[in-house]
Amino acid sequence: MKVATGVASLVLASGLVFGGQAFAALEDSEIAANAAARCQGALPNYEGNLRKRPLGVINEGTAPAFATCAFEIDNLQKEPVGVDSGVDYFGVFLSNFGTTAATVTCTGVAGFETGTVQYASKGVLVPANLSGQGAIFFTAADFGGSIFPLTAVSCQLPPGTGINDTYIGYQIDDAV
Repeated sequence: MKVATGVASLVLASGLVFGGQAFAALEDSEIAANAAARCQGALPNYEGNLRKRPLGVINEGTAPAFATCAFEIDNLQKEPVGVDSGVDYFGVFLSNFGTTAATVTCTGVAGFETGTVQYASKGVLVPANLSGQGAIFFTAADFGGSIFPLTAVSCQLPPGTGINDTYIGYQIDDAV
């Protein structure tokens, strides 16, 4: 028994002394969700015009409405952990129930209230009558090279337009 314990201790100790750092491969990860899961009216007065359907959040009012969508990631698996990068992209797909094409504008936000915040704005013309869709995605290039992992978009939705689904892509460490 003493010999087995001694051998096990020796193996454990040599592993601690001579064992190198394990290098894991990075893998792409993406979290997708319908807008009803992530988006809400930016102010209470917009909520009355925004219909939260299973397939999208649609402005059914007669005036533009703002919707904000926040994105979540597994920050402990994100690579690199604990630094202000690792997110590859985030964004939304858009639809238009109206009879004329409409421009939707969104501002991507990365950061947190009491820290450094990055902003980037984009717009896209969304075809009428659900004849196509628009998409607005933000990448590291839009934020000067890296994206802080806390991200959101605020979109101005003209009447008849809506956010269908949301996506965030990031790198994970497969050894975590």
